[in-house]
Amino acid sequence: MKKFKFKLEGLLKIRKFREQTIKAELGEIVSQMNGVDDKIAQLSHHISQGYESQEMVLRDATTGGNIQFYPQYIEAHQANIILLQERKVVLEKEYQLKVAEMAIAMGDLKVVRKFKEKEYNDFKKDMQKLEMKNIDDMVIMRNIFNGVEG
Repeated sequence: MKKFKFKLEGLLKIRKFREQTIKAELGEIVSQMNGVDDKIAQLSHHISQGYESQEMVLRDATTGGNIQFYPQYIEAHQANIILLQERKVVLEKEYQLKVAEMAIAMGDLKVVRKFKEKEYNDFKKDMQKLEMKNIDDMVIMRNIFNGVEG
């Protein structure tokens, strides 16, 4: 009995690889988004610490340089947060595009898999027909042989 061979196996492998590549790219984007979120949280924490530190410094006698430092420190962190938020928006757009690309890749892969399944089922039917024909031929041959000798 011959073995099933799918003619488009190479295409199936390419489409599987494409889907896996997109999944990896999605994972990378998600990790970048999480990194941005963590950095924003860290900067927000630094800002609150800056305010607390400023209050403690202002309770005692201090120099003008120290007083000027805190607003600049906080403004720099707030500007960095704004940049990170903009980066996160860009990453979210990239993520949405990759999700759409992933949907297309999954659809393409599904089409090839369904085609392979259909060809396999047709192959099985053909093999069953051939097997039944062989069995019928054997029965006919046995009847002829038994009829000749008997």
